[in-house]
Amino acid sequence: MPGFQWQMQDSYLEVTKRGGLVRIYRNQRPLGLRTIGLTDAKVKGIAALQALGWRDLTLTAAEDFGSYVQLEAVSETKGVRVYPDKVRLTVAMDNGQLIGLDATDYYAFHHTRDLPPPRLTLEDARRRVRPDVRLGENRLAVIPKTGGQEVLCYEFRGTRQGEDYLIYISALNGSEEQIKRVINTPRGEYLQ
Repeated sequence: MPGFQWQMQDSYLEVTKRGGLVRIYRNQRPLGLRTIGLTDAKVKGIAALQALGWRDLTLTAAEDFGSYVQLEAVSETKGVRVYPDKVRLTVAMDNGQLIGLDATDYYAFHHTRDLPPPRLTLEDARRRVRPDVRLGENRLAVIPKTGGQEVLCYEFRGTRQGEDYLIYISALNGSEEQIKRVINTPRGEYLQ
């Protein structure tokens, strides 16, 4: 993605050549003492995204590094999360300022999608998950596959033998597309 780069004092900015879109922003200023909590940082992150014109993004992950929090947001259309359209942002915990943004994935993969209606019902997809998995949250989601392909899936969050998982079942043919183990740490959740 060709573009232009600027650096001034502690700030770095990359703007795409085509369209003049901010792709990467970093403010590497010294960070002060933590004065806000994770909930406030998430609110500030969403407000920053909306101020930048992204109104259809939903926060999906947060990783707390003490003096700053890294957030991930994905596009959501008609209740369907579109994971390839991801934006990462960094919020300072001293004052809630946006100090980092990486929209590379969003600009690389975002396009108008004509999502087909699911051929399987939620219950049909649920029956394809192992019976010993205790299921919780579920939603429709578009996930990336190798070769730049995407697939519409039912995303299930479940627990088996004390471990949390995200399980993706194709909403079109019922195949198991992906399973990710969720690892909980003091800084946040990691997917494996």
